[in-house]
Amino acid sequence: RRRILPFLITAALPWLTTALKPQSIATIPEENAEEEQDTSAAPLSQVMNKSRFITLFAMGLNGAVVATLDPTLEYRLDGEPFNYNSSLVGLVFMASSLSYTITSIPTGYILDIYKGQSGVFKTVQGLGFVTLMACFALLGPVQIKGLSSAFNNVPSGWIAMVLKGVGSTGNNACYPDLVIGVADKDEKMHATISGLWNAVYAIGWAVGPLIGGAMYQNLGFSGYATACAAMSGAAAIILFVASVPSVSGYLNNKVQPRVGFQPIDNDDEDSGAPYVEAHSMLEAVDEGDETS
Repeated sequence: RRRILPFLITAALPWLTTALKPQSIATIPEENAEEEQDTSAAPLSQVMNKSRFITLFAMGLNGAVVATLDPTLEYRLDGEPFNYNSSLVGLVFMASSLSYTITSIPTGYILDIYKGQSGVFKTVQGLGFVTLMACFALLGPVQIKGLSSAFNNVPSGWIAMVLKGVGSTGNNACYPDLVIGVADKDEKMHATISGLWNAVYAIGWAVGPLIGGAMYQNLGFSGYATACAAMSGAAAIILFVASVPSVSGYLNNKVQPRVGFQPIDNDDEDSGAPYVEAHSMLEAVDEGDETS
């Protein structure tokens, strides 16, 4: 108790000084009251569309699949052909983190170049899952005849963990994809999207170890890794389909105009001229058919 007492006193000091200090209550001017209220987060129904739902689901799955290795990897590296101790297991995890750090830089550069293109962002996410599929196939090794023995070696394990870091980089494309079409000054939308992004990613990393432990206990490491590789492959296919321009436009609630017709832009009189001219010609043909 004597050892704990100094820590309790130190922890209580900030609260005591704050309570004893005179507090002043600032009032918000009436003309600024509406502006203060406008900074609240936008409702979820206003933020969510099909594209953002797929992106959030993929982001959570990516985090969960990667986090399954936290309670299971040591059991794999503890046996043949690795026979690693705890220090070497930590070194393997460090290699994964370094690969993530190195690949994040060029990935961010690419995302900046293709800013606002949801198809590119979903392609990057899909490539991340392809890399994770290869990671678990090598690390398991995957339960496929001929591959199990070929991948059951030390170099495959190290390559797999490097691929794990590269695969996690695919999640870097999630937030740019989520804010497509959102104005920079729209604080409500940004607040809600940022909250969803953090919450989904945190949930993925929270449930990952639980799922990984349960799968390892029931399937063994090779069976668990095979299941993770299959899930990663399925997620990659979904994201690649979502990256197709026509599908991407549908997911983002954008109706593609018919070929040969351009909508009239009220802000630019010339932009609607071809459409008006074509429409007038069609009306003239119809009138000629009626008189004949």
